[in-house]
Amino acid sequence: MGRPLPSSPNRQFLFFGTMRGNKGVALLPEAIARLARHRTNFDLLIAGKTMRRAMRRMQPMLDLPQVSVRDGFIPDADVPDIFGAAQVFLAPFGDFFTSGSVMLAQTFGLPVIGPDRAEMRAITPPENHDLLYEGQRPKPLVQMMKRLIDMPDAELAQRRAACFAYAHATAPAVISRSLAATLSSLFQQEPHDAPR
Repeated sequence: MGRPLPSSPNRQFLFFGTMRGNKGVALLPEAIARLARHRTNFDLLIAGKTMRRAMRRMQPMLDLPQVSVRDGFIPDADVPDIFGAAQVFLAPFGDFFTSGSVMLAQTFGLPVIGPDRAEMRAITPPENHDLLYEGQRPKPLVQMMKRLIDMPDAELAQRRAACFAYAHATAPAVISRSLAATLSSLFQQEPHDAPR
């Protein structure tokens, strides 16, 4: 289970999905600009459909040499290559209940950087909860990204292993079997109605 950490001289971050306001589009440009002033050994790929307004907001960040964009719908066939080349998933989301992209990232072993909220803790492994930051401001996001850039590959590999294990434990087939077993045990405990 799992795959090795992609080899790269830079830390590879991925920001994936349709870029809307709740995805952290307002937070990301300032955070990445700040990060680039302190660290240059990172790359950020922004992949997914980007709304025009969001693209205008992000433009200063897009001029940085560390940032690349793949704008537009991402075909399913291209998803494994995009996630497989990344090392860390950025999820600086505002309001959300759950996130398919966060769950997808963990199936590829990508530790998630995101806000320290109950919703994010519910969909990430406890071993990686210290990668969640407080507040929706650029500074804590920058600090966490710097931490991941400086993190030894051996530690990042351990965090990847936690993601793979979590993704396996929460896979739809596993959850379905667990739910079915739970429901079955509940119904077995209930008294049967006597035939009439």
